[in-house]
Amino acid sequence: MSPASPPQEVFVISFFTEKAGAAAQGTVSLIDQVPKSTWTIQSNGSRQTFDRPISEDSFRHIWDRISALTELDSYLSTDPGQAMSFTDHYIVGIIYVLSGKEGRRLYMIPHNCSAQSVLSWVQDIESTSKGS
Repeated sequence: MSPASPPQEVFVISFFTEKAGAAAQGTVSLIDQVPKSTWTIQSNGSRQTFDRPISEDSFRHIWDRISALTELDSYLSTDPGQAMSFTDHYIVGIIYVLSGKEGRRLYMIPHNCSAQSVLSWVQDIESTSKGS
């Protein structure tokens, strides 16, 4: 049996935040045209991990806005030693592989972000934890 070939297209959004004593971590992805949304929610001492349905169109609606939101660059973390505040920020990481090119970015977006378009984008990511 030959080893499986690596995926040709990989788009992954990883999300983490803490608010009001609850933590939410999600991974929303589109790998070789297969969309997936997996979340872990911790609250009141319990932890639940679950998959939620997400369509390719819904994923692309979130993904395609990354390059369209010029305000997003203001929240790009370029210092690998930068401390992260999970209780004050949405931490959003992206990785991608497309046509043999790879990339990654990390955004630290304050909960009280004044850029409504960026806040809307983050809320769209977080809403995938509730299913479509």
